[in-house]
Amino acid sequence: MNPHVNQHSISFITCVNDDTLYDLCQRHIQSLSVPPHMKVELINIRNADSMASGYHKAMQDSDSKYKVYLHQDTFIINRNFIYDLLYVFQQNDGLGMIGVIGAEEVPQSGIWWEASKKAGKVIEYRSTYSYLLFDEIDETV
Repeated sequence: MNPHVNQHSISFITCVNDDTLYDLCQRHIQSLSVPPHMKVELINIRNADSMASGYHKAMQDSDSKYKVYLHQDTFIINRNFIYDLLYVFQQNDGLGMIGVIGAEEVPQSGIWWEASKKAGKVIEYRSTYSYLLFDEIDETV
């Protein structure tokens, strides 16, 4: 683990096996509004044994305080994403991680969408766009 944590850096970490999708993912990241004191780092992991091992290696190699793990076919459309992310963390000292969609408790299968209580929202594309909306989370703690 890198002993030095860069408070003014955010890394976007992606496992990549499709350059076309990753190029689009990168373009969305590069169009985000970035606070003047922040540096954005794009880390792509290729030929990892698994997504988990790829993400873990990048986590250890990056000194960014803020790390965003996303799939190569994930496109961030909120241009204020970095500002919003920093705000949530600055308002909640004990917060260690946030996500856009998931489950209150992960079921035995380990598959979040099989859980009884899900939260979050995303726009999904499977031959057509659809809006996946689960419970809203009103508090950040």
